[in-house]
Formats: sequence, C-alpha cells, structure tokens
Amino acid sequence: MKPLSESQLKAALLNKLRSRRRIGLKTIVANELPLGTTGVRADLALLGRRFIGIEVKSELDSLRRLRKQLTVYERYFDRTILLVAEKHLIRLKLEPDSRIEIWSCSSSGILSQITASPAKNNLTTTFLVSGFGYKTGTSEIRYFKKRRIGESGRLDGLSRRVYSSICSD
Repeated sequence: MKPLSESQLKAALLNKLRSRRRIGLKTIVANELPLGTTGVRADLALLGRRFIGIEVKSELDSLRRLRKQLTVYERYFDRTILLVAEKHLIRLKLEPDSRIEIWSCSSSGILSQITASPAKNNLTTTFLVSGFGYKTGTSEIRYFKKRRIGESGRLDGLSRRVYSSICSD
C-alpha cells in the first residue's frame, strides 16, 4: 500500500479534529505558515479559541529537524500537535512532561491520539503579533478575523480554498 502523503495526513487530522469539535466554523486554517524569521514553517496553523500549530511527519519524512521545529512551535503557539507516521513512533524522543499532543497514523490511514492535549496558557495578542514580525494591535487582529470569517460566521473564499487545497491531493 502506498504511504499517505503529507496533504492526505493533514486532511485526515483536520477531519478528525472537526469531528471532535476542536475545529469550528470560525477557525482559521493556514497551510505552511512561516514562523517569523526562524526558517521554520508550521505545516498547519489553526486560529480559533486557541492558536494551534501542527507538525506532520509522513513515512517519507525524516525527524532530523523535528527538535528545532518543536522548539520554535512552543514560542509561537498555545498548543502544538505532532502527527507522525507509525514508523516514527519508536524514534520519537520527547521529554515525558512534554507539552506536545502526539497523534499517530497507521499505514492504512487510521489516526490515533497517543498523548492527551496539554494545558498551556494563551499567548498574548501582543506576543502573537510581534512574534510574526507585524506591528499591529488588537483592533487589526479583530479586523483580520472579521474579514476572514465574515459576519455569517463561515469561512470566506480564501480560507475555504486553503482548506480545499489541503484536502485535495
């Protein structure tokens, strides 16, 4: 059986999070979000009640850069989810008290949550904005969220296209 691609893994995780009501209609989904000037990109970023970064490691990926990526994620996100192909589980070296939620995907495409969702304080708006190199304030973020979501509470065209591009591969 052909291994699942990163896009397929992203789509499967998004669907699982939606079914568990961790992603709502007002959640903004970003694909390959650059994290400031760190050289790291979040495979997925979810902005809803919390700011969640998701790193995906398929069977074809290496874990070589994972430690650096997760260190950067911790600076930018309220929570971090790591989705790995089953083959990576034995090589995964995280501290027992790690604040990372770990999911695994079998070769047949079945997702399993390995560790529970950790508690972590919300980032402040100032840190969130300054961390991405933007010089803006709360009113601009409210404008951005309103513009992205719209008055109806549904995703606008751009957000739908991002979600669709992740799900189609």
